[in-house]
Amino acid sequence: MLFGQALQYDEGVNYLSFTFVVFCRFLSSFVGKLFLFSCYALHMDTREVLQLKISYLIYVIKNLPRGWIGIHRGQEVAVVTYDPEDKSITPGKYRRFCTKNKKGSYYKEKIESYIRANNELTKLMTEWRSVYRDEPEIINFPLDRTIVSGISERYYKASLSNQNAAPIKYPISYKGQILRSKNEMMAIQLIEQLGFDWKTEIHICVGKNNMYPDVTFLVPYLQKAIGLEIDGMMEQFDYCIKAQNRQYNYLSSGFSDYKDILFFRLSENNAFDAIALKTMIERAIALNAAEILERMKYSV
Repeated sequence: MLFGQALQYDEGVNYLSFTFVVFCRFLSSFVGKLFLFSCYALHMDTREVLQLKISYLIYVIKNLPRGWIGIHRGQEVAVVTYDPEDKSITPGKYRRFCTKNKKGSYYKEKIESYIRANNELTKLMTEWRSVYRDEPEIINFPLDRTIVSGISERYYKASLSNQNAAPIKYPISYKGQILRSKNEMMAIQLIEQLGFDWKTEIHICVGKNNMYPDVTFLVPYLQKAIGLEIDGMMEQFDYCIKAQNRQYNYLSSGFSDYKDILFFRLSENNAFDAIALKTMIERAIALNAAEILERMKYSV
């Protein structure tokens, strides 16, 4: 209304007002685009991803023993003030366990996991509050299996690595698993930097289709794993045909491209593009998170 009134003055003022309006609109658009570009460049989590991360950490923390690591009579001990599986332990009736024995070692690991998860939750809540005015809606975990597509967390955990019997011309050993190329190793190292557990060439059978993703990595807060095929010689006709056939097997088996299975293609002469793969993984996670929350709306 203010801008409309400003345009009703004489021509000189009218021109200045019009110029001011155009400038304001340009500035607003520019700042908005700059903000979106900054989010993309910084690889910030989407609202849905952040919401699921926060909810998952709350679920993890709720199910972890609590306490601290200290020294008692010259020995390192785990002081346990809460254990969801032992109701006799309370802040008023805490227990001490020497970390040199099996139970003490177990509690030390769990308490350290609790501290890490709590610190990460604090960090994520700070990130959320720096962007959004409302508090995150907490999602109940574990998620309903019917709203999670693709490779389930349970299937991933039960699967074994290196199940593809096809011969490997130049095998590469990395952390006890056999890889087929340096590209696979660089992809795995990137996946490790993102904090995900991974396996190579697990066996997936759907009907007559037998599939062995080069790498499969678990995303805990999605409660699913995402498969990754790395095709590094797409300029060679025979290899390209095989890669396309593999893609057909996945898609005809119900896997969604860019969400359940990723196809990362390179030519033999191209350098491995870690930024492109990282972006691909982040987009897949964002797409899954958005779909999970959307399905939850209609499953109630």
